[in-house]
Amino acid sequence: SPDISAIRAAESCDQSSIEVMCDLWFEHQNVIMDDAKPSRLDMAKMLFGLCRSRHMTKTLSNRLGSSGETIVSHINELFGESKSSNEQWSPVISASAIFALQMTEYMSLSSEMLENYLRSLLEHRSRDGGWPYSETTSNALSVYSTAIAIHALAVLKPSGWKHPAKDAAEWLKTQWTDLGVWTDQHSKRSDAYLTVLALDAINLAEGSNKVTFQNNNSPVRYLNIEHLLHKRETQQAEQSKKRGPDPKY
Repeated sequence: SPDISAIRAAESCDQSSIEVMCDLWFEHQNVIMDDAKPSRLDMAKMLFGLCRSRHMTKTLSNRLGSSGETIVSHINELFGESKSSNEQWSPVISASAIFALQMTEYMSLSSEMLENYLRSLLEHRSRDGGWPYSETTSNALSVYSTAIAIHALAVLKPSGWKHPAKDAAEWLKTQWTDLGVWTDQHSKRSDAYLTVLALDAINLAEGSNKVTFQNNNSPVRYLNIEHLLHKRETQQAEQSKKRGPDPKY
């Protein structure tokens, strides 16, 4: 799948190079619909990389169709509730879907789906402020997942987003190595790429637009992080009441 260096190289060439990169996306997308590899996590990582480039986002949007409904349904088909029951979930998937929907500027068509992705992302957040790479690595926080989560929160800007973003940025700062880079054993991304993501994420959390992609999206104020978390806690309490006390043996 294309990484950031390949995308930047395509941007420095002509439009046909960008089209080739989008061809890769659709080639992988056709495979995943047949329940073969790459996984939805692989697709999410690829989509996030594509949508950090305005040129790639525009080309991708044109290829998917001019209507917002087409783009929204496409992302939901890849990352929504239809996911395989035996496939691990990851905050990268939720964050990448949010980021892609906002960068393609079709948020008004996907409020319910967006709320679900945001809730899922927040539910995976640790008390230390970071995010794990996947369910199977929940005890080990990930620089990659945390940086992407901050990207998603920063481009979406729901009410109350700054607190979790700043906590995540503080955790990222603790992961800076003596060599001056960020690393991640789970994502299989290069140290250079991770360092760019981490620095961008920290700047975004601190309210700076000194980042390596164009971030001029309108905030989505109708979503409230504290409300989503409270709503989730209420649902869990109601479910606990319905189950009743644990049986005594």
